[in-house]
Amino acid sequence: MHAIPYAYLTDPASFTLLIAPLDRILAAAKLAFHKNKPPVLYLSGEEVGIFSRLIAVHNLATFRRAEDDRRLLSLIEEADRPCVCIEHDPARFEDDPSFVEQFVFACRDKAHEAGTTVLLLATEIDPALLQVYQEVDRAFYGTRLFRSKRNTLRGRFVEDLMPGQQTLEEALR
Repeated sequence: MHAIPYAYLTDPASFTLLIAPLDRILAAAKLAFHKNKPPVLYLSGEEVGIFSRLIAVHNLATFRRAEDDRRLLSLIEEADRPCVCIEHDPARFEDDPSFVEQFVFACRDKAHEAGTTVLLLATEIDPALLQVYQEVDRAFYGTRLFRSKRNTLRGRFVEDLMPGQQTLEEALR
C-alpha cells in the first residue's frame, strides 16, 4: 500500500481530488495539517466523518461548517490560508446537479488564482466526484495515481512519472 504522495498535499496552486480508504485519508490530512502553516482551513457539510477522527491535529486546522451550498462557495472564496481541505459531502451535490460546476469553478479559481492548495477528501467514489474529476489537476484513487483529462503541465508531469496509468473512468470500468 502506497501513501498519498507528499506533493499532492502541499503543491501550491493545485486542485487535487483524494479518494482513498479512511486510514489513508486520515494520514494524508494529518500530513497536510503538519506541513502547511498557518493552520489549514477545513470545510465540511453536515457530515464530519473525516475531521471528527483527526482529534490529535485539530489545533492545526480552522474548522468551518457550511450549512448550505452558498455558504460552502463563499467559504472557499473567502479562504485566506495556503491550504484548504474540503470534506466531500455527497448530500451537498444531490439536490442541485449544477452545483458541481459552481463548486469546481470556486475550487479551481482559489487554487489557480490565489495559489492555494485545495484538497477535496473522500472515502468513496460517487457520480458527483466523477464530474469533479474531469476538472481537477490530479487525483489519487485508492492506491493509484491518476491524471485528469485536462491537458495541464501537472497532468503531463504525473503521467510521465507513472507510465501506463489510466484515467479514473477507465480504472472504474
